[in-house]
Amino acid sequence: MRDKEAKADLERYPPKFWCKAFFRTTSKCDIVDNNICEAFNGTLLEARCKPIIPMLEDIRVLAMRRIAKKMKFVDTWKGRYGPLIMKKLIANKKESIGWKVDFNGDDGYEIKKGRNHFKVRLENKTCSCRSWDLTGLPCPHAICAIFDNGRNMEDYLDLCYSKEAYQRTYARAILPMNGELFWPKTNCEEILDPIPKKMTGRPKKKRNREENEGLSTASKKTQLSRKGRIMRCSICRQEGHTRAKCDSVRGVLG
Repeated sequence: MRDKEAKADLERYPPKFWCKAFFRTTSKCDIVDNNICEAFNGTLLEARCKPIIPMLEDIRVLAMRRIAKKMKFVDTWKGRYGPLIMKKLIANKKESIGWKVDFNGDDGYEIKKGRNHFKVRLENKTCSCRSWDLTGLPCPHAICAIFDNGRNMEDYLDLCYSKEAYQRTYARAILPMNGELFWPKTNCEEILDPIPKKMTGRPKKKRNREENEGLSTASKKTQLSRKGRIMRCSICRQEGHTRAKCDSVRGVLG
């Protein structure tokens, strides 16, 4: 019931106004986009154009290869945490330079630079900027407090990023299967493939995009959308139209 209410509340506002201010802090994730879905769809681009059985077979093999690849990748880690997480942690460490630290004597810290002040509690692994709470990755303010306390910042990473958690995620591999030659036979009537129907035009490969996802063509990735932009005429300086539709120009030409 709570999830349904949250969904209804989100739908009251356009997606471009969504933020992490009210996210739950139990997920420990800093991803707010759909890049994972996009990558998954890109991987299955060739498979989803096939009939149902070859499509499922391709998906099964891709998943089996991915799990095996991830298990080999975790063996290359030099420490307890992966290289991507350590890269983000080092970036936060660089951003922590220049902040002033004040300790209140009760495991609480006040981190400030100029007019920006943040409260950090190492015992609870929280910061008032909420970045540490949401992602489980110590923010620059938390790293200032960690160093002031003489501790190691890796000790304050959430366990979901650890090597053990990564190995548990990919611990169950997909078992190999025999080919169609070894499939059990039945006495049921054979199900034939549907008669292919040739559609007009070129087969569509790209999915339908939502209105708020922006431009879809690769050549326009660097262009900003004009949606919501107030157009101003360069001749009469009035809003709502461009010089191509300006009445003053039409009057002169007419």
